[in-house]
Amino acid sequence: MTTDIFKQVLFNDGEGLAFGDLHDVQRFQNARIADQFFRAHAGIQFIGSLASTADRQDYEQDYVIDSTQAEEQCFALRGGAGYVHGIPSAKGGVALEVYTRRGTILQRVATADGASSGFLAFEVPTTLPGSPLTTLGAGDAVNPRIDAIDVQLQVVEGDSETRDFEDAVTRALTTASTDKTRRVDATFTVTAGTPAPSPSPPAVPANHVRFALVDVPALFNSQFDHTNFRDMRFPLGVRTLRVMSNNMLRQDLGQQWTIGGSQQVISSPGVNADLVRVFPPVGGAAMRLLGVGLFSFNFSALIVERLMRYTIAKATGVASTTSLHTVTSLTDDGWKQTTPGGGSAATLPLNTPIWMNGWEAGPARMLGQTAEDSGVGEDYDSVVLELDTDTGGASIQVAEFYVAGWL
Repeated sequence: MTTDIFKQVLFNDGEGLAFGDLHDVQRFQNARIADQFFRAHAGIQFIGSLASTADRQDYEQDYVIDSTQAEEQCFALRGGAGYVHGIPSAKGGVALEVYTRRGTILQRVATADGASSGFLAFEVPTTLPGSPLTTLGAGDAVNPRIDAIDVQLQVVEGDSETRDFEDAVTRALTTASTDKTRRVDATFTVTAGTPAPSPSPPAVPANHVRFALVDVPALFNSQFDHTNFRDMRFPLGVRTLRVMSNNMLRQDLGQQWTIGGSQQVISSPGVNADLVRVFPPVGGAAMRLLGVGLFSFNFSALIVERLMRYTIAKATGVASTTSLHTVTSLTDDGWKQTTPGGGSAATLPLNTPIWMNGWEAGPARMLGQTAEDSGVGEDYDSVVLELDTDTGGASIQVAEFYVAGWL
């Protein structure tokens, strides 16, 4: 059994030099680095096999990357770089302009074969007012719409130079222009959505991946902020953030869940049980939520899971919650997992991403706050898993958040 992914060019003593071999040395090395590193950390491929009642899977193992879903995603080397955002007028932002923050994005363009890189990488530049990534059209007179920003990465040749070439037989010289470099080029394509009472995103153009979606309300003609953006990138790296029951926040309004036993579980008291809120151990905006999981036993109750955005306002210290998704209802013992919204990839709401700060815009939320205030800090934002039941006997030991964005 052999593999082509690690192949290399061999040179023999006395043989003529073939320039194609020199090119292959570079191509094979680039392919090895890209396909072994990026392929191992691009974790979105597992979602297709995750059903709402699936047995627990190991989210940290190396799943097979050669899948259609991986080809449809815009990956990011880091979640906190290479994203779209807005700039308020107070900081010089221009109406309807969309800006980017410097960072690396990636697109899977081929199956790993060791000859050419299956992943291409491009560094998105920082764009500023007056020279944005793009300028969108004003809002429709009646209905909102969703505009799409998609990107295609491809290899191009350039930097042509004039060189003399000697014929191997006649030794005659000829002069010709030839390209001297290969680089990755990014084509950003903006597609305006169709205005409607409940608009849908436009289709992704051929050979592109979805970079971002922008919600454009009716009559909108101002500067965009984080509430307009949906960051569609998937950061590289898939990890599990685990929370044990003794670290879960139990409401105390008269029907508090009890905690105890050698197994450190929390148990529901019965009808009108207070809520349990599970905060992730890391709430960084630069990670994207892929799914959640619970481990339970003596599960004689129905537990409803809700994903919430939990915000503490920096100015007042007042906490508030915003419902994102009711995830699923669980009735069995053992590990149960679900994607946001419930179900498998067929029902996964990829057009409404959830980042670990609870905002669809992800990192752009933090940048927006910094730009709008006087530098006195930011609000606290985090995704929270809320557990609710009206039946006694439900016991929970562990909750898990599965996230993209942790190399």
